[in-house]
Amino acid sequence: MSELFGKYGLPLEVKFCKKCTMNNQRPSSTVEFKQKEGEKKRTLAFGEDGICEACKYAEKKKTINWEARHNQLEELCNRFRRNDGRYDVIVPGSGGKDSVQAAHILKYRYNMNPILITWPPALYTEIGKRNFDSWLNAGFANYTYNQNKKLHRFLTRSAFLNLGHPFQP
Repeated sequence: MSELFGKYGLPLEVKFCKKCTMNNQRPSSTVEFKQKEGEKKRTLAFGEDGICEACKYAEKKKTINWEARHNQLEELCNRFRRNDGRYDVIVPGSGGKDSVQAAHILKYRYNMNPILITWPPALYTEIGKRNFDSWLNAGFANYTYNQNKKLHRFLTRSAFLNLGHPFQP
């Protein structure tokens, strides 16, 4: 008899990390576009100790020499920093917390002149649009690629119908 799987190929047995309580049922815990229809879904991996890979990685980060990493980044910035007003670093993003923080740190801590690059969603949420506008109003230049809307709608719809997530195309 074949092994049973729940919706979207998720395992029937729900497992929780012993450290953070993350479970193996999160819909976007794997790369969705690699998932094939009818295929067993790769979910959050747990070690023999019942601890998830995310928690293990968090522990590993505690052993990183962050001062050395800071120095490496500073050397890279020094190598590419321009003094003629042109952009010296590209920051891709949507205006969410990760891209905003990256741009802010590069501009104000490392004295870089970033250009922000955005591939906008088919439809912004109200908060998403407000975050994006706030990012630009904080003193950053942005290039927004306005893709073929008909194609983007098709890809978004197809991703939602086939993968259960509209933002995979």
